[in-house]
Amino acid sequence: MIYVSKRGGEQAGIGTSQRPFLNIVPAMAYANPLSSKSNPSIIHLSEGNFEQQLIYHEKGTIIFRGTSAIKVNITNAPDNIDV
Repeated sequence: MIYVSKRGGEQAGIGTSQRPFLNIVPAMAYANPLSSKSNPSIIHLSEGNFEQQLIYHEKGTIIFRGTSAIKVNITNAPDNIDV
């Protein structure tokens, strides 16, 4: 599992619950491209607004999940960021 948090997330995060990524893009880059529908990469998002354009070129499957019943917004950003 890969973790992303706007609160407590670090630029130098490693994607763990103790040291989450600050943004979704590095988490997607870290996700396993060999994942599949039966064994997906799961990215847990903490509460917050994530304004990024997400483009995923790998064939693996990624599932985004809020860490609890909290508000998570992913909105399209004006800049293209390829992963």
